[in-house]
Amino acid sequence: MLCETPTPDIRIPVPEEQRLALRGHFLHESLRGSLSLHGAELQVLRATDQSSLIEPGLKLIVMLQGQMEIAGQGFEQRLAGEKPQCVLLSLREPVRLRRRIPRSGPLQQLVLDIGPRWFSEGGLDQLPGFSQIETFCQRHAALTLLPDGRRATALGRSLMAHCQATRPFQRLQREALALQLILEALPALGCAQAMEAGPQAGKIEALTELLHAGAVDDWTVARMARHLASNTTTLQRAFRERHAQSIGQYLRGLKLERAHAALLCGSRVIDAAALAGYDNPANFATAFRRRYGLSPRELKPRPLSAHSPGCRTRCPPPAP
Repeated sequence: MLCETPTPDIRIPVPEEQRLALRGHFLHESLRGSLSLHGAELQVLRATDQSSLIEPGLKLIVMLQGQMEIAGQGFEQRLAGEKPQCVLLSLREPVRLRRRIPRSGPLQQLVLDIGPRWFSEGGLDQLPGFSQIETFCQRHAALTLLPDGRRATALGRSLMAHCQATRPFQRLQREALALQLILEALPALGCAQAMEAGPQAGKIEALTELLHAGAVDDWTVARMARHLASNTTTLQRAFRERHAQSIGQYLRGLKLERAHAALLCGSRVIDAAALAGYDNPANFATAFRRRYGLSPRELKPRPLSAHSPGCRTRCPPPAP
């Protein structure tokens, strides 16, 4: 069972010095590797101009509501949320970015900041056709507008909605949605061939993370597929290609690992069986022996001093 310790709130209130013009909050969260999420959910009280230093990398900007004009050395772009609008911006060096919000009203914007090493960290630089992504990222102040941003905008809205959640597995959901959003946008760089395998690979990575987090233990495969915008057959096939076993087999193995950890903490066999999803302790013992080569009762608990405060499995106190 997952620990219920909440993760820090990623919403940052508008600084005091900006509150004459803005109300609401900004968003910031570091995700996997050199990927980070930024955003704004604001009520603009009056037209305002701002500037900040932006680090190098690929920026995916999704304008969901309101208007904003951005400009830096070598580029400028008007962003409007009245219709779906998504922009990819490549920066090779730090830039002082100027933002002008021309009118009052609600403003909602999402930015995924993709660091220079992110593609190699995830192995995406090995996909066929990656050279087109690399060429774009090597150009300073290169900017392209997605020809049809409706799907990316829908993913952006879903990602923003998940930003209010602070439970650990919901951070994984944000990472999964961020990955889907990136893979939705990259074909705009002319790399459709590279993305043929990319989206499904990203979904399998996201599903694997959710399985390890215990976030989808009671979900059917059909529900997992819907959550990842896939279908059951495609998801099962891609998962088996990656892990050489079905989703159900993989999940049963993870549950047995959690039961094994609980027994080491001193849990009763019946409690460990329930943790692994078995109503019948005898069936649990058979599966446990098949995996670990000994019965649950033969496994010796660790001393209490060996318990880690960061243990992901909640260990009941040893049976009297």
